[in-house]
Amino acid sequence: MSRAAPPLEPWLRERDPAVKLGLALAVSTAVLPLTDPVTTSSLYLLALAATLLAVPARVVVRAHAAFAPFVVGIVVVNVLTRPGPSLTLAGLDISRHGLAVGVALAARALLIATIALAVTRTSEPAATILSLRDRARLPAEAAYALLTASRVLAGLPAVWHSIRTAQASRLPRGGRGPRALGRAAFTLLVTSLRRSERMAISLETRGLGTGPGAAAAPPPLTAGDRWLVVVVVLVGAVVVVAGALGGWLRGPGYLTG
Repeated sequence: MSRAAPPLEPWLRERDPAVKLGLALAVSTAVLPLTDPVTTSSLYLLALAATLLAVPARVVVRAHAAFAPFVVGIVVVNVLTRPGPSLTLAGLDISRHGLAVGVALAARALLIATIALAVTRTSEPAATILSLRDRARLPAEAAYALLTASRVLAGLPAVWHSIRTAQASRLPRGGRGPRALGRAAFTLLVTSLRRSERMAISLETRGLGTGPGAAAAPPPLTAGDRWLVVVVVLVGAVVVVAGALGGWLRGPGYLTG
């Protein structure tokens, strides 16, 4: 029995991939100057809540587990290296300034990673590349090359499994070890190159990427795309303005304060 999709996933999946990528890039750039823990943590928690409505919780948990050593390292390095008044926790002197900066930088990293997760999990690779061609004026040659590469990469796990299964059936005892893995990797490389070559020839045969050509007109942006932009911009602006009015908003100068 298939599990029900999160409530926001169908709506977000229907949004234009180029719009989602543009918003992710804009938000990631806008939060780079922010260095206070309250603002960055608030933005991260809001992004996390929205992502949980669009991406299965188990996927979000796995992604956070992968990032956990990185963000913990950010906090620890700042706590141990930044001077200033300290507080005692479990017998250790912890820099207050270092803790604030570490939490802010860690929350900022998690915010960007969470947004990227939401975008990638709700966007099909082919639709994303074609949307970039239509919206961002990505050259057709680059678009179809990326599309070919994405399809080859998507098929690598299945090809690798087939190669290893064939090795195990032919060489029950010799199908393991560095040599077997090396032969399997070489076979995977050759297979991928041949598949890429066949796909390139197929694209050339259809006249794709050899000239201006005649591409279908991109579908117009919908009201949902516009609402996505409005909601993201408004939420971000409210959090930043609240931080400015509340007095806890900090910029890059706080890193050396």
